[in-house]
Amino acid sequence: MVKQLTIQGSSINDIASFYEEINRVFMAQENWLIGPSLDVLDDLLYGGYGALQGAQSVDLRWRNMDHSRQALGYQTTRAYYLAKLESGSPYNKPLFEEKL
Repeated sequence: MVKQLTIQGSSINDIASFYEEINRVFMAQENWLIGPSLDVLDDLLYGGYGALQGAQSVDLRWRNMDHSRQALGYQTTRAYYLAKLESGSPYNKPLFEEKL
């Protein structure tokens, strides 16, 4: 049986709301949520927990993708990387400098 999931792109206006939507879709039946990490999102998409646990096949639909694509575009990504470079940041600054 194919599991059907739908991301509402109109709910995505920045990086925080992207992860809120991902948690709404994929983690609704869990008692924990994923954090704002692309590595964690990658793990989630490989399955094993959340809505994908035990799924053999998934039909993932992304409604209003243009809205979320614009919201997560260049300016948002640049601001995200710049925040990682702020004084006192625990992140790998050379990595984010390279990405910029």
